[in-house]
Amino acid sequence: MQFTVRSLGGKLVAFATLTLLLCMVLFALLSWGLLRFYAEQAAKSDAQAHLALLKRAYQAHTTSFVHNMDMVAGDPNVVRLVAQPSTPAIHDQLHDVLTPPFLRHRLTTLLLVAQDHHLLAQIGDDDSGATQVVALVDRALQKGMMVAVRQIALSDASQRSNDARWVLSVVLPLHTDQLKARYVLLASETVDDYFAQDLLQSTNTHVILCLAEHIEGEAGSAIKSRISAQHMPDNAICTGSAAPFIVNVGQRYLMLASTVDAPYQTSDSPSLAVVAVEPLFGIDARNPRMLFIILGMGLFIFALGVSIYTLCAWRQVA
Repeated sequence: MQFTVRSLGGKLVAFATLTLLLCMVLFALLSWGLLRFYAEQAAKSDAQAHLALLKRAYQAHTTSFVHNMDMVAGDPNVVRLVAQPSTPAIHDQLHDVLTPPFLRHRLTTLLLVAQDHHLLAQIGDDDSGATQVVALVDRALQKGMMVAVRQIALSDASQRSNDARWVLSVVLPLHTDQLKARYVLLASETVDDYFAQDLLQSTNTHVILCLAEHIEGEAGSAIKSRISAQHMPDNAICTGSAAPFIVNVGQRYLMLASTVDAPYQTSDSPSLAVVAVEPLFGIDARNPRMLFIILGMGLFIFALGVSIYTLCAWRQVA
């Protein structure tokens, strides 16, 4: 009888040990899987909300850009100067009048062009000789104000490997009937990291901006350098997709991309690809929901372990 009790006790200890090990493994696996699923779903929800905000921010930024340039085009000093005969002194005065808005709005180029394509004023990069500028001037004279996303050559070709950069251009005629000739104001700002940072001011997230399947700007993270270090092509990030995707470049990120057009954008201009980037972290002790998930999983595994041990012990005793 004494031998039977010791044998039963040993079996119960063995069952308890195995049950404890099983519960520990289940707790680790289920908690990790559930927390990972929760983190990805939360990041997906945040990415969708942030992407909508970023698209609205881009459209609001363009609308503000158009409004600011419309004020420049209606500046009485500009209208007065272009109405006078074109001389070097008039060109210098136009340059002085247009320089403050050029600097204030961080423009890349600011051109004032006559209907015969004669250049009255130019500030910034040399963009006046481009064929697309002539076409934009003619279209603006016919149809009025428009917005174009276009590529221009760099003044310093060593800055970028493709020797060009993308700009957002506003083209609008000077709105006055007092001039014999008609004139067009063309203002451009570069789509780069500063542009992305401007969009990010209204949102607390990370963003990547792409054009022609190439990353042109980012803000909130240094993911572009990590992508380059991993030899990952830009189109793996920039290709718009309705479904979120996860990228591992030393750290895991959930990304959601979508294209957006600017207000008044010409039909032949490419759409801007906006990528909302959400970092995927591990267990965040500051997130009460994750703590509740761990606590709930612990209680579930504890109850499961007690049930398994009780069932095994009852069968042995019976």
